[in-house]
Amino acid sequence: MKRYFLLLLALTFPVTSSAREYMGYEVVSFPFTLAGGEVVKLPITAAGPIPAETRKLKVEVAGFSVGPSAKNPKAPVLSWHFGFTAKRLKPLESVEIAEVFPSKTVNTLVFDASPTLESGYWKGGVIAVPAGPQTTPWLYDTEASIFVFRFSVREKGKRPIVLYQPAWFSKEAKDVFRLQVARIAEN
Repeated sequence: MKRYFLLLLALTFPVTSSAREYMGYEVVSFPFTLAGGEVVKLPITAAGPIPAETRKLKVEVAGFSVGPSAKNPKAPVLSWHFGFTAKRLKPLESVEIAEVFPSKTVNTLVFDASPTLESGYWKGGVIAVPAGPQTTPWLYDTEASIFVFRFSVREKGKRPIVLYQPAWFSKEAKDVFRLQVARIAEN
């Protein structure tokens, strides 16, 4: 199925192939048109996206979870989660995570004005939103869902380090999350 996804992407959008491999999979440079019109080419494989990385940090998490609302255990909610490992960062001034694809406008999901690292790791999330066909329609469509998140990490007194992290969720993965949403709503 993952190879089918990559083939579908390749047939839909022009990709640049390379001799590079990641975990045994060929890496392709896939173009994404971000909110605002900028086009960036990001490395992906048939197994999915490659973690964005610089000599200073590496994205470890860009995904979501589904669970019951803290206020109502019969109300399913979806929460985005993000994290990165700091390899050589100075004290941090701010961290901003924004969805820049498929949205046509930048959608800031996290802004941490007082970021802290725990054992060299930063994590942040988004306030949970109701999960359902009207509030999270992408979870209910029949195709894979692809997102690109912009990580803007600013060290004190410096310009931000900007990384783009693609995340894709297969139809099969979304089937499992929809089942989880239904089970929460039924309880």
